[in-house]
Amino acid sequence: MAKGSATEKEQLDYREAERRIERSLRVGGLELDIGNLRSLRELPPMIRSMANLRSLYLYNTRVFDLSPLSGLMALERLDFVGTQVS
Repeated sequence: MAKGSATEKEQLDYREAERRIERSLRVGGLELDIGNLRSLRELPPMIRSMANLRSLYLYNTRVFDLSPLSGLMALERLDFVGTQVS
């Protein structure tokens, strides 16, 4: 994330997303809920390391680019209601 151009809320939500990813990885990384981080614009690169991820909840974020998920072959459920994904 380009910290110079991000607002404080965007930076806080990005760091919270990183914390949630780390927490999920500690318990096997099967599910990740980063929904309701309303100022989150991009997925942290560390999400690519979640090879076992089956369910991802991105609802009510500002994420629009899902390309970081392209290598997550175990992903079965993706909830992106209320995002900018088109």
